[in-house]
Amino acid sequence: RLNNNTETMQMNNNWMDVTIPICEWHGVACNDGNEVQILDLVGVGLVGSIPSSIGLLRGLLQLNLNDNAILSAIPSEVGLLNKLQILNF
Repeated sequence: RLNNNTETMQMNNNWMDVTIPICEWHGVACNDGNEVQILDLVGVGLVGSIPSSIGLLRGLLQLNLNDNAILSAIPSEVGLLNKLQILNF
């Protein structure tokens, strides 16, 4: 599970706020059908492992997690993301 332990994400007061649609969260971009297409979370202080539920984001085109403290291997469920074009860790 990824957690945020720095002030970087806290400055973005809409990060993971359940009262705001996911498509309006910092670093998240969606298509017109509100399907997540881009997760661009470069250098935002994430710490931990990527959850296997990442495989549920079937419309994901880009996953950018550079410059974070990802502590484990990329989960095999990333292989389910058949639309994924860009993967940066």
